[in-house]
Amino acid sequence: MKQDCTYDIGAKNDLLALNNEKYFSDLYTHYWYKVFRHSYEYTGSKQEAEDMAQEVFLKLWQHIDRISGQLKNAEGYLFIMARNSCHNHYKKEQRKQLRYKRYCRAQAEAWVHDEIVEKEINRIAMRAVQRLPEKQKKVFIYRDLGLGRKEIAAILKVSVNTIDANITIAMKKVQQYVSRELNLPTAA
Repeated sequence: MKQDCTYDIGAKNDLLALNNEKYFSDLYTHYWYKVFRHSYEYTGSKQEAEDMAQEVFLKLWQHIDRISGQLKNAEGYLFIMARNSCHNHYKKEQRKQLRYKRYCRAQAEAWVHDEIVEKEINRIAMRAVQRLPEKQKKVFIYRDLGLGRKEIAAILKVSVNTIDANITIAMKKVQQYVSRELNLPTAA
């Protein structure tokens, strides 16, 4: 007798499952485009609206056993689900935008800070160059203007080796001065 009872319950469940599938299929066929269009009005994006419509029907399918016998106004239920999905999407986008704005603000502040630091280093370096001996100062300034070693040597009427030596010494003195002014450890 228990087997008959189990069989009857199983048959009832199979019939219920078939009815639920048919019910869901009918709802999907009849309302998918309407839910999509409703979502599209909120998002303005075809892809997002399609995703939301699919999400609504996925949730419906996940709860079809529970609601199929009780659902009186399927259209209203689906549109409430779509509206809630749109609101949730909107809230998520707002949080993303807020995070993105914070990120942009932080990057801008870091950039401004970097720019200030760079200006300060350049100011200190220029002071260091002003303290160099006259020959080294000229070599350094010509080099900073983009002239090559041979061009500088021709202007100052000295050898290229002298220019190389002056550049090396000037660079080392400027680096030491900047490091001292900024309290940075100096390289040996």
